[in-house]
Amino acid sequence: MSEMLQAGAAGARAALAGVPADRLDALAATIELAPLGIAHFDREGRFLLANRRLCEMLGRSRRELLQGNFLELTHHEDLAECLELTARLSADEIPSYRHEKRFVRADGSIFWAAVTVSVVRHADGRPDFFIGMAEDVSERRRSDESRRHDEQELKRALETAEHATRLRDEMVAVVAHDLRNPLHTIALAAGTLESPNLAPDRRERLQAIVRQTAINMGELLDNLLDVSRIESGTFAISRDAVSPLFLAEAMEQHFATRAAQKNVTWSVHVEPELPHIEGDPHRLEQLLSNLVGNALKFTPAGGRIALRCESRPDGVEFVVDDTGPGIAPEHVERLFDRFWKADPASRNGAGLGLAIARGIVEAHGGRIWAESVPGKGTAFRVVLPTLAQARR
Repeated sequence: MSEMLQAGAAGARAALAGVPADRLDALAATIELAPLGIAHFDREGRFLLANRRLCEMLGRSRRELLQGNFLELTHHEDLAECLELTARLSADEIPSYRHEKRFVRADGSIFWAAVTVSVVRHADGRPDFFIGMAEDVSERRRSDESRRHDEQELKRALETAEHATRLRDEMVAVVAHDLRNPLHTIALAAGTLESPNLAPDRRERLQAIVRQTAINMGELLDNLLDVSRIESGTFAISRDAVSPLFLAEAMEQHFATRAAQKNVTWSVHVEPELPHIEGDPHRLEQLLSNLVGNALKFTPAGGRIALRCESRPDGVEFVVDDTGPGIAPEHVERLFDRFWKADPASRNGAGLGLAIARGIVEAHGGRIWAESVPGKGTAFRVVLPTLAQARR
């Protein structure tokens, strides 16, 4: 057949001229009974011939096919490539083409076929008609897709395991580093407290140090557990109606004395009649405490810190604004990464507070981000959906 195609339509007819009639019938039977779908179609895509296998593959009768167009049966996402290849074949840029495409059956289902197309030309080289052969490769495609899916699942599982290992190693490093000093402090204080000649005021100071150090260690362990829950997707919150005014007043009471002790001006402003938000009051207090505590930690004496609660179309916005040293632009995007600190040698916490803050905000369906100008201060902004928005 390849020689016949190369000879063109006229050559093909000449080659068949001497074939006995019974052999022509055999040739027709070969086409009709071939295990591949076989079709002839013209330059407009209209079917001129369709064998039985092609009818079975497309779920249509021969009459339906001969009244139709193969372009109508091609999946819309594969049509452009099909038209491009056929145009190149028609222009004699390529001798034939083979590609895999999707067809749409009469019932609307999709199947994949490996299609090979050649052209039969007139004696002057003009395209006469096209010959297409199609093999159903749906099962192989499904098998390939299943294998790719399995490979992707395995890759994700490995990435998850590697991520968990990194998290574990980071946590072990933090625990080893950040718990060693307080444990050393407690050990020294305990040894001193054993002295029978210790002055009462000295004993009280050491007992206070031990208590505060134990509290700090407990907070670190709680933070590590929170980060672990956030990373593993098991971080859970309650769902209650929470007043922004309640949260702001809790922050005002909690930080007023600490700000005064550091000679930092501390103010709270709450827009009147703010709607309630849906969330976990304990976790939302933790969120704001992290943000205000961070601001207080880095704002020098004589500076200012403000907490503002305002209404927005997408919820209630909490802004913690300070006049601290600010944050370099290249560091702003990394602020919420766990264990990240601009100065790795700094002893200002383990670098978990902002990572936990982000986890709390995202668990509430909100957004958190930072805006900062080096030398002028930083603003952390949190937007949380209102109770009505969250329950739509």
